[in-house]
Parts: sequence; C-alpha cells; structure tokens
Amino acid sequence: MEKVRIGIIGTSPYAETMHFGNLQSHTAAEIAAVCGLDAPRVRELAARYSIPSTFSDWRELIRRGKLQAVIVAAPHDLHYPITMEALEAGLHVLCEKPLAMTAAHAREMTEKAASRSLINMCYFTWRWLPAYRHALQLVKDGYIGRLLNFEARYITGYARGDQDHWRNDPRHSLGVVAELGVHMIDLCRLFAGDLVRVCGRLGTFSSGRGAGGGARAAANDSAFCLLESTNGAHGTLHASAVAHTAERDQEQHIVLHGTDGTLEIEHIATRGASLRGARATEARIAPIEVPAALGVIAPDVPPWEAFTSLFRTQSIGTRHFVDCILAGTPAAPGFADGLKAQAVIDAVFESDATGKWVSLDGAGS
Repeated sequence: MEKVRIGIIGTSPYAETMHFGNLQSHTAAEIAAVCGLDAPRVRELAARYSIPSTFSDWRELIRRGKLQAVIVAAPHDLHYPITMEALEAGLHVLCEKPLAMTAAHAREMTEKAASRSLINMCYFTWRWLPAYRHALQLVKDGYIGRLLNFEARYITGYARGDQDHWRNDPRHSLGVVAELGVHMIDLCRLFAGDLVRVCGRLGTFSSGRGAGGGARAAANDSAFCLLESTNGAHGTLHASAVAHTAERDQEQHIVLHGTDGTLEIEHIATRGASLRGARATEARIAPIEVPAALGVIAPDVPPWEAFTSLFRTQSIGTRHFVDCILAGTPAAPGFADGLKAQAVIDAVFESDATGKWVSLDGAGS
C-alpha cells in the first residue's frame, strides 16, 4: 500500500506524543517532513522517527515537502495562515485546537476545506477517550432523559508563576479559554447540543514575562462561563491554568443532570478516567463499567501509558485522520466542529468585555 505522506509543523513534546508517535504506529502513514524553529530539536525528531526532510519555514515545507497532508501543531496565531496555505496547495489538514484566533478565520478555513473537498480535522483529544465515548452513548440511549443542567471543569497549573511560554502570550494565544476551555466547549456541545447563549468572565492571575525578562501582558489563565444549550439546558464551564493540582497534574470533571438520571465523568491525569451514574429510580451514584471494546486498559498499566496506547492502536486521533484520507470519508471532529467551538470563544471574549450575555445567533452554523 502506498503510504500517505504527511508533514508535521510543530516540535513540542505534546506534538511528539500525540502526532509523531501515533503516525509512526500507522502502517499506511509516513512522516515525510518536519518543521520547527528549534534546529537541534528538529534534527532530534528527524533522527528518532526517520524523517527524510526538515524545514525551519512552514511555507517551504508546504511547497517542497511533496506531501499529501499536514498536521498543524503550532501556536494559535499560526493555525489560520498555515492551514489556508496548505489547503490552497491541495493538502489535507489536521489542525490543533483552537481552530483559529477568530470565528471569522475559522469560517474561512472551514469553507476553504469544503470547497476543495479536502479531509480536515480539528483535534479535540478528549472526545475519543473510552469513558467519554461510553457516556455519550448512554446519553443517546436515554440514561439521563432530557438534560436539565451540566457542569464542565478543566484545571491545571501551567501558568502558575512567571513562565515564559507562548500559551501565556496574547500575541500568540487566546489563553486558557482556548487552550483548555475549548475542549470543554466541544464536550458540552456533544452532550448538551449546540450552545445558544454565553455569559463569560476571563481572568489573568499570573504575570507575563518577555523573552528578555521584561514584563508584558499575559493571556487569560482563568475562564468561567454560564451556558445555555439549544434545548434550554443550563450549564457552567470553568477552565484554569493557575490551579495547584499537586500530584493530580490535570483534572477534568463533567456532570450531567437530566430528568431520568445523572452521569459524572472524572479524568485525573495521574489516575485515569472514571464514569459514575444513577438513574432517577436509584438512590446511589455508583461506578459504571466502560465496555472493554472501547479500549479500556488493565488497571496495572500507568494512566499515561494507557492514554497514549489508545491513540496508537485505535482509529482515533491522528490515526483516524489517516484512515479518512485513505477512505475518502469526512473526519470527525472536523473544521465545522472547530468553527462552532470558535464561535463560543468569540462570544466569551465579547461577554467579558461588555458584561452581558451574548447570543450566538447561529454563529458557527
């Protein structure tokens, strides 16, 4: 089988874990080129993954890489220009979240990919995890009945102190609302349906620091939102990059209350995910077993190894992107999903500036 030649733009440890290793595990994928500004890091990855071509300019990678697809794992502000040039060159694109810096740019990207009939994916990692997938099936099967209210929380501590990182720099990042909050927005959309109204508040509790050590503005590192879904359900969303999570590293909590029951999903990075629930006729919220067919790993496997092994054995994430290219079928989540999440982010920024509820008015549709 001829392999799909893919170029990766971005060389962070996250990119290596979620894209380099996953592509290498796919027998029909070839990492044909890598691009990054850190030359030693680029050389290191090229050697480790037997990548034949290296670039320091993403435009050159698109022009000269002889590729069929690219993965955009660069800072937020680069998603739009890289993706648009790659689509113009006829390449399939997997773009990290958030899709862009604005919903207007996200719409352009979505429409461009559709007009060229190119496979596109926005990388919402958590919707592929077994506990979330099973919870969604339970919701579809009527476990909670009609959804009444929901809670979504994603907290960690990467912005504590004065770390100099692009995620904390508003020139390159939309802050934690787009770095972590966008995952919760995507999951809220899955469980509750499209969001129609948003009231949000953004905060910045850490101080910024430039490359030379001087002070600069910092991106939001805390976000709290009130949400209303298309079916009238009420929700809350909290994302924080300044939480002291100690040995837990990252925490996610989702709670769904309905007319016929309740579901709770908890994911702690150092412990893994768990699912609990109770039907309206039950007096105790109890653990719910996730079907082994979804990829549940034995309890003696370290959580991080269990997490990464899913993305290297199943048709999810980057491997799903490759499978969709081979089959000529749409990838999910696609740019259209990224656009809808982006519209919510735009609304949060507007609400924070005005102090008012913001209606999405079909934005992202």
